[in-house]
Amino acid sequence: MARHGTKSIIIQALVSSATFGSGASQVCGPSTEKQQPGWRPQRIHLAVALALLTQLASACVVEPLSSERAGSIRYSMPAPSESEHYCAWYAEAAGGVLYFGEAAFWSAMRAAADDPMADLAVPGPQPIGRFDLNRERFIEPLDVTETGARSGVWDVLPHPNGRIYFTTFYETAGFVDPASGTSRRFPELGDGLNELAHGEDGNIIVSRYGGHGGNADASGSLVVFSPDGALVLEAPLAAPDGLALAPKTVAWDPRARRYWIAADLVWRDTSQPAPISMHPALVLDDSGREVARIDEVELHFVRFADGEASGRGVAVIEAAGELRLIELDESDPSLQLTVGRGKLLDGDFPAEVDFVQDVSFGPSDEVVVTRWSGLVHVVRKAAHAPVSSIQLPREDGLYYAAALTTDGRVCATHCHDRGTSTAMDPIDIVCTSVGGSPDRELTPRGRARRCRLRACFINDDKASARRWAPMPSRFLSVPALRGAPTTPNTASDRKATSGT
Repeated sequence: MARHGTKSIIIQALVSSATFGSGASQVCGPSTEKQQPGWRPQRIHLAVALALLTQLASACVVEPLSSERAGSIRYSMPAPSESEHYCAWYAEAAGGVLYFGEAAFWSAMRAAADDPMADLAVPGPQPIGRFDLNRERFIEPLDVTETGARSGVWDVLPHPNGRIYFTTFYETAGFVDPASGTSRRFPELGDGLNELAHGEDGNIIVSRYGGHGGNADASGSLVVFSPDGALVLEAPLAAPDGLALAPKTVAWDPRARRYWIAADLVWRDTSQPAPISMHPALVLDDSGREVARIDEVELHFVRFADGEASGRGVAVIEAAGELRLIELDESDPSLQLTVGRGKLLDGDFPAEVDFVQDVSFGPSDEVVVTRWSGLVHVVRKAAHAPVSSIQLPREDGLYYAAALTTDGRVCATHCHDRGTSTAMDPIDIVCTSVGGSPDRELTPRGRARRCRLRACFINDDKASARRWAPMPSRFLSVPALRGAPTTPNTASDRKATSGT
């Protein structure tokens, strides 16, 4: 059984949990800058409405818990729908702005007895949220809604060409130009597209979580497409007998010219022998051929610096109860992702209930590691630099992605679930300061000094874990995936097939 599902949707659970930590709460609408045509705040909870009435000239009033901005502040924006509860999840920063997907996936699924297709029950908007990291305020969302759209926006990727690329998983991927508001979809790429990353020569790479070739029971694939949506490469991924392989996080290594993939294995026939790991890491060469598969450790996330000739790459792995950050090089991948290698982030990692959801780079080459639980690790580049581990304030829900600002603050998307499936809850971003020294050493001895994750993050019982066991099969069999096109593997293959 899959234990958890990283930036996939296998067994992440938005469950009720205790609140801990402290900070200020700020409820405000977006600034009036860069408004998109047709955007308007929707009806929200009375408490939110009352807070909105206190605004003057788009300024937001904060309920201060400290006299400085050094503490944690929760910024809230009206939800985009009156019929569904949206939250902020996948996110990426560029040019001082945090772009994030907004979707009702988690709340809809929870309200519909864990049906992963519940978000498709009613039409809804498809906004890409924006948050000014320097002034810590919302900017009007980018509207990429298509007529009849039902799935929210999933991952987002700011591109050097100025566009913001996005996926919707159940529906088509595309891009939007923030300057003009013009958006375009790529229906020819098919459905099931999930996590985005930068590829070679301006191309974009994305994971197809399942259903390659229009077969809903098939494994997923690595997809590479041009900035204008032309398919460059689609590499189907092989799975052991009785299983399907579902890729999640993908990354392009410009130095070694290879692709890294973090994946899940999903049972199709439980009578087959169990694999070594249900969460293998795969490495493909630049033609899409698999050159390594790593089962000894679990790869949570892999990331290479964007737009740098050096191609600095990092990976976060879990093994032997530890969470570690590894600097990647051009050597054999199987020798790099090994037990005990790299910088220790947490010596007593609660794998049953926590996961690394995102990794990003800071303005001074820091590595920012975001966990579901709201623990954010900031790792400076110097070999012996200490790790700063910050606990963001917790309510119920999951933290998805954090960005480090130039003035030493961290802002993260929080996909909360406050027990409703309506738009009464706003979109949340949480910001806090990062100290110059380690906030705490996360070693086995240090466990008592932080939140008891099993108590405040998820219901730690076997029944709860069993409840999520059928999720992979149900998710990979969604009707949207049955419409995924069967395409030649590469541009050259397509040319040969067409005879042109």
